[in-house]
Amino acid sequence: LQAPEITRALDILGANITTLAQLSRDMGAEPIFVTQRSTAWAWRDGQLVGITDIEPGFLNRYTERFGQINGVDIHMIERSIADRILQSCQQADAICFDLMGEVDFDLAQDFYDEVHNTAKGAGVVARYLQGKLSALDGF
Repeated sequence: LQAPEITRALDILGANITTLAQLSRDMGAEPIFVTQRSTAWAWRDGQLVGITDIEPGFLNRYTERFGQINGVDIHMIERSIADRILQSCQQADAICFDLMGEVDFDLAQDFYDEVHNTAKGAGVVARYLQGKLSALDGF
């Protein structure tokens, strides 16, 4: 999945992170970037597995662009996006949190569709952010 269009999209994402960080600072705010994830994959006994029992349509936007794809492939795409966000965030000297890599969600209870959190899942995100922000000076 290292097609030129993906490399270009990741480069655009990196440039957008840089721009957003600067615009935030121009407003007097501190830029904070947080990675996210979908329900297309999970870790089971230390192994990455693609989820097959997800709502129809989730993979459509990827299969239309890349052909046959599975949840493990989506993890690779999401990890590439998250890594670029973190890299660009660090280069912009912004606050960076890797929720994707650091939070173990209960996919059945913390999401109501493939990418949106339930109230319980939002609580997981809120507790994660509260813990991360409270460890920083000035927050």
